[in-house]
Amino acid sequence: MNKVNILAALLMILSACSNGKQAPVTNDSADSAVAVEARTLPELKAEDIRVVVHEGGPIVDFHCEASEETNRITAVRVDTEVPQLLFRTDAEFNRIAEKPCDLIIQEDINQDGFMDVMTPKSLGQQNAYYYAWLWSEEAQMFIIVLNFDKLSNPNIDKENQQVRAFSHTSAASHEASLWQVVGTGLVPLRRIDVRPCGADEPCFIKKSTVYINARPQETVTKIPRSEFNEQVFDL
Repeated sequence: MNKVNILAALLMILSACSNGKQAPVTNDSADSAVAVEARTLPELKAEDIRVVVHEGGPIVDFHCEASEETNRITAVRVDTEVPQLLFRTDAEFNRIAEKPCDLIIQEDINQDGFMDVMTPKSLGQQNAYYYAWLWSEEAQMFIIVLNFDKLSNPNIDKENQQVRAFSHTSAASHEASLWQVVGTGLVPLRRIDVRPCGADEPCFIKKSTVYINARPQETVTKIPRSEFNEQVFDL
């Protein structure tokens, strides 16, 4: 066998050995990226909204049904391979809105960096009540805040991480209160109740309550009607 044939034979042997040992080429990350890119989220109906809990995080669609028979909100997580039902709750949509889900309020209620939601429970001419749902990153679900639905016209004070509530208890009686969300519950901080004095007295009675270690301490004062103004509700 001449040198040329010997060299050719050696190259064939080395090539065969190399092919036998070569690992299969994989590109899981590329395949996964393509799969994610190709996966489309369900289309929203005109009356629904989509909430992004945090950047790059869970995506939740809120489906709102408003009819004479049913008033309901259903929350479904849609960024997973199989959509997940998170919660379903009754709702009230009796206020004029472009679409029912416009009445859902998106707020970081407990200031933990995750988007929470408030869903309408009862919407009156003066007072509105909502359920509050906090996103739990640990549980990967929304958890309801106990007794939040008893607060009238709740407003989130982001700067102080508190919840303010105000209600008209009658034509001339009002109540304002201040709360803090702790875990999935509410802790009272301060409350003010204002109501008219007796029919023969041109004044208002103001009862101020401060909660210290959950124990109320009350102060009652009378305010002449001529001096009554909105500052009486300062908390």
